[in-house]
Amino acid sequence: MEWEEYPEVAERIWEAYSGSHSDPPSVFQIRYGGAKGILVVDPAIAGERKILLRPSQVKFDHLSDELEIAGTSRRLLPAFLNHQAITLLSLVRGIPQEVFLRFQRRAVEELDCMLESELAAVDSIYQYFGTSSYSPTNFSGFSSGDDTSEPYGLRSGYLLPFILAKLQAAGFPFLADPMLRALVNTVRKGRLLEMKTKARIPVPDMDGRGTAFTLYGVLDESLQLYVLHPSSVVSVGFSSHFVFSTAELPMRSSIHLSNELHARHGSCVVLKFPALVPGDVMTLACNRNVPALSHLRNCIVFPGTGDRPIPSMLAGSDLDGDLYAVYFHPELVPRSANREPEDYASATPVTAQDITSFFIDFLRNDRLGQIANSHLAWADLEGPDSYQCRELASKNSIAVDFNKSGIPADFPRELSPRKYPDFMDKHNKPSYKSDKVLGKLFRAIDDSTDSEPAPPPALPTSAVSFLTRTTTRQSSQIWRI
Repeated sequence: MEWEEYPEVAERIWEAYSGSHSDPPSVFQIRYGGAKGILVVDPAIAGERKILLRPSQVKFDHLSDELEIAGTSRRLLPAFLNHQAITLLSLVRGIPQEVFLRFQRRAVEELDCMLESELAAVDSIYQYFGTSSYSPTNFSGFSSGDDTSEPYGLRSGYLLPFILAKLQAAGFPFLADPMLRALVNTVRKGRLLEMKTKARIPVPDMDGRGTAFTLYGVLDESLQLYVLHPSSVVSVGFSSHFVFSTAELPMRSSIHLSNELHARHGSCVVLKFPALVPGDVMTLACNRNVPALSHLRNCIVFPGTGDRPIPSMLAGSDLDGDLYAVYFHPELVPRSANREPEDYASATPVTAQDITSFFIDFLRNDRLGQIANSHLAWADLEGPDSYQCRELASKNSIAVDFNKSGIPADFPRELSPRKYPDFMDKHNKPSYKSDKVLGKLFRAIDDSTDSEPAPPPALPTSAVSFLTRTTTRQSSQIWRI
């Protein structure tokens, strides 16, 4: 469920928020008084400039008329693999282990190149904070007038690639500078640590186009998805939109992404984290031929019809600002049928007084981390379909809503793992060497991989002179963020 807004209102909001006169995003995640949710541009609405909201989005009455922006669909965000995605795709949907190992090897090789080439360093950091590869002609988006805070209000995240891109374009060998080299190596080692401890592996591009994205979920207000595909369907929008079918064997149809001139054909995988049970990963097929949704950008559009909302099948999610991971890489798309989705019960409605009174209980009974870790251990030891994983997935759903419902999730002793796989790095617990893909990925990044290659020769005097001249001439352009 989301709100609607007139395009003129979106332009005014975007100008006030970003200071930019560029086209506004089509999706805003907002807080407005006692209401919260997603605000979506709807060009079919005509009349006064106003925001339309649903009663279900009003959580409590409040007199504030301030509109808070929590995020927008301005930028395409990359999606990474992680423990949960790899566990379900490999152990449940049959994706070969070698696929994930190859993706990780490629990522490690690219990270090692960061200390050998200025262009490789900028390209890797640029991809980390964006979704496309860097070239000296395509980093204009990191200009001082652009909204570099998207989508999470973290301006600092875009400061580093902007500065290094400027230096690389000016021809300055910044890897020969000890401070800048140490800065780049810090990013490199941080990403290696994420890969080792969290299996946070980037999905490779194909033909210069991204293959994994993180997208806001919104509702198809036009109901055209049902008209086009009477079966269960969803749709995703980037520069254009996408239509997905939950058929067992994905149909083949056209898609295209932002800044791409040619359509793609193929299927994809959609997850909403935390994804713990086999039904939380869905194979979907893509089609771009829904004109009524052509105005939507960088979002996944779900149908407003059907026996059951598609978002509820994905980890019991809803459309009040949830983000979905969408993988288009063909090697990650399973050939097996979608599993039966879990039946996630809705939380019991509560009042403001209930929320106030349970604060201490929340501190005592918040078990989300314990449940997630136990599930990961049991999934490696017994498989995601095991009794322990099923029970923990059910309790995880309760724990996720604990801060809203006030209903704590119990944690019986028998659900506590007897031992933990080595990739969980539990030094104070009984551990074993995992033969699953997560164990192999963990051990593939060892201390030797994490070490820094030999430093380059010292920065030559001519380069220092060049930097002085360049800084004098372009300092206002380099540092004006």
